[in-house]
Amino acid sequence: MEYSGTAYGDVLKHEPISDIKKVYETAKKEYKEKYNIDVLTQFSFNNTYAIGVRADTAETYKLKTISDLQKVSGDLVLSATLEFLNREDDLLGLEKLYNLKFKKTLGVDGGPRYIALMNNESDAVDVFTTDGLIKKV
Repeated sequence: MEYSGTAYGDVLKHEPISDIKKVYETAKKEYKEKYNIDVLTQFSFNNTYAIGVRADTAETYKLKTISDLQKVSGDLVLSATLEFLNREDDLLGLEKLYNLKFKKTLGVDGGPRYIALMNNESDAVDVFTTDGLIKKV
């Protein structure tokens, strides 16, 4: 099992795009051509990155969208995985597209970023939208 975005970017070495249908179709076509691997129908969930904050932070700053976050990102500390901090389709892209400028960014392993958030050592974290820990914070 492989995520279509990982197949498209990491395996096939294409630059990130936001057209998920094109990502899937390209991965399906090129996996068959290059590796003789059939890519099956996608599962019905999307495990994409998002920025997560505690409920109290969202309430204090009235955060509902990335555009809302952009207005206050200079006051917040982001703890995120190194991959998220260094990919064009993650933080680097968000910085360019939304002019996000966090007060501080910290590179951390996956699990500890939630601990940092819950212990008020961080204000925001990168999350996969299917992470089970999202409900804890």
